[in-house]
Amino acid sequence: MLKKPIEILRQDLASLKEAGQTDVQIEALLNLIDTLQSTDTETIEKSLQRDLALERVKHTSNAQLELYKSIIQSGQNAMKTALLINAGAAVSMLTFLTKVMTDKNEVLARTLSDALLGFVIGILCAALSTGTTYFTQDAYSCPSTLKRGDRFNILSILLVSASYLSFAIASYITYSSLR
Repeated sequence: MLKKPIEILRQDLASLKEAGQTDVQIEALLNLIDTLQSTDTETIEKSLQRDLALERVKHTSNAQLELYKSIIQSGQNAMKTALLINAGAAVSMLTFLTKVMTDKNEVLARTLSDALLGFVIGILCAALSTGTTYFTQDAYSCPSTLKRGDRFNILSILLVSASYLSFAIASYITYSSLR
């Protein structure tokens, strides 16, 4: 924080007094006051402008960081959800298929097996998307590989989308076979 000119003058005079000096030249004192007056306004203005610019940069950086964290969290939630719904459906389908096979309904068992395959593909796509996010973060950590990071990011998004699409198709196959 900048000191006021009077405080600076008082400190300088106290320092001189402690050093044993009892007299101060008026010309030197006037020069010090002139220096303090001229630099004080300029220094304060420059300092305020610098501080304002610094605060703007901090605010922008913090906002971008929070947005980035939010995007990462949303992506992780999408991957977890895709994995969860496909895995839950696959387990349910396996249980149901066991019942259908004991009833020896081969036509229904084949159709439901196709649906099971769709859920398994959805699990695979969701699992692969978690792996590609690792490569995305690794590529983004180095400025020279940002374009590669963009490609891995797009691949992650496509894999999660494929997982959801696979779930939707497998669900439709299941629904159609049970109608």
